[in-house]
Amino acid sequence: MIKLTIFSLYSFTIFYDLKLYFDFLTFANLSLGLIGLTCLIKKEILSFFFINDEDKRRSNFLLYSFFFVFLLSIIDIIHQIPLRGIIISLVTKICILFLLPYSYYLYLKLKFNFLNYFNSILLVHSVFIFFQIFGYEINISNLIPKNLFITAWSTDIQINYDLKRLSGAVSSPIFLSYQLLFIFAYNLVNYFYHKKKRNFLFVILTIIILFLAQSRAAVAILLPSTFLSYMFFVNFRLKILSNFLIFIFIFISIYIFMTPFLESNLPYLTKSITLSDTHRTYTNYYISIGILKESPLIGINPYEAWNLFEKYSDPNYANIYSRLEETPTHHNQFFFYLRYYGLVGLILLIFLIFKIFKLIRISDNFENRYLVGMILILDIAYSLTHNNKLISPLIWMFLSFVFIQKDNYVKN
Repeated sequence: MIKLTIFSLYSFTIFYDLKLYFDFLTFANLSLGLIGLTCLIKKEILSFFFINDEDKRRSNFLLYSFFFVFLLSIIDIIHQIPLRGIIISLVTKICILFLLPYSYYLYLKLKFNFLNYFNSILLVHSVFIFFQIFGYEINISNLIPKNLFITAWSTDIQINYDLKRLSGAVSSPIFLSYQLLFIFAYNLVNYFYHKKKRNFLFVILTIIILFLAQSRAAVAILLPSTFLSYMFFVNFRLKILSNFLIFIFIFISIYIFMTPFLESNLPYLTKSITLSDTHRTYTNYYISIGILKESPLIGINPYEAWNLFEKYSDPNYANIYSRLEETPTHHNQFFFYLRYYGLVGLILLIFLIFKIFKLIRISDNFENRYLVGMILILDIAYSLTHNNKLISPLIWMFLSFVFIQKDNYVKN
């Protein structure tokens, strides 16, 4: 089980682009399937999660999560989504939910902490970043010799040397940045509580790579999310607030001073906001108007989105926006659920987030509260401008820490 967990962790991160012959059989989906199968075969995993649950927190939360994903699938059926796609999506989400009792069992029963392998992911990305800095367009997927079995579902490395955006071991600087947010939170909290110098060095390295990936959203949310997580989940103090405001002032001053350097070396990070940046917000806005007028409860089929956009958008705006994909990208988690699952899906999502916040707040382990709270806030903030969604593997692995009491903590 431990080897499977390590393989899964790498599949969710550095092996993310790899697949086995079939498009749906990515390394991530393969590892999820193996974990789901393990949970069903080794019944002790699920029973260990539910047993001695006197206040029913664990069982109620997991059962609600299953209800949430099953209801989304029912709405997909109503929208006449192809059955194959619904089944793959449902099975994948169920396996992601199984990660919660699976990680809980590993931690408490086998004393295995998957966080011990987090910085190895950062180091692998760092090696690829080093070569990419010197102009070598390589990642893990294009290092694998061509064969019939292991290929990459994303063949574009997406390194844009005009904008100097680097992507590490994966093909997308956006997905690299998403991983780095988790690694940043882990090392920052570990340094905050244990004062290990290596964790401080990893924090610095993570920030440097974040800047090289040039995800403006990731860089922008880093400090506010760190601060809000501490104030909300650990300790609300006016002194912390005043110190944070001073730090923000210093940071902005340094940023302004370094603007000429950043513009020449990290042009995407400092580029002006244009239509290419705002069109997703306007597209979500116009489609949402259409949703609320025509199908407010359960939303629409994804392939109807363009028609709804053209019907309710400003004609001048619609004419300058080209259909690059079959369905418009959402780039916002909340708009995604409103668009395709209506107010029903959106309200259930918000309630799921509320339940997670509540579980974090009542945990007696302040280190876990800070870590999981920061992970959740970073994920939500990043999802406001990108396509990541709450039902994702890394989130559900981290959520296992919410139910681990202080006395059972396994040191890194």
